[in-house]
Amino acid sequence: MRAFDFAAALDRIPRWMLLLTCLAVPLVFWRVGMGFAWSFAAGALLGYVNFRIIRRAVEKLTGPATGKTGTWLFIQFAALVLAAFGILLISGMNVTAALFGFLVCPAAAVAELLYELIQYGHP
Repeated sequence: MRAFDFAAALDRIPRWMLLLTCLAVPLVFWRVGMGFAWSFAAGALLGYVNFRIIRRAVEKLTGPATGKTGTWLFIQFAALVLAAFGILLISGMNVTAALFGFLVCPAAAVAELLYELIQYGHP
């Protein structure tokens, strides 16, 4: 049995997110229309950006001390939140669909978990 590679798993999660989004958007468009599909895709994009910011923050916290503060990460995360709020408020996008799109990241983590279980042959 091979050792688990966390870095490889973290590198695969964005690919799972892209795959799940590409599969879900046409289905959402077919079932509830263009507005909902557009909002879902925007939520998935914000979920991807959020994943990248959180991953970098965790890597900074667990990596060697550099003496830098987390100010830049805080600014990036605050900008993401403000941009998401502004886009949802001003554009009239469907908030529910955007939140469902934001859940693509946890769905990708579950897909990665299932992939690892199958790949490594765990019972």
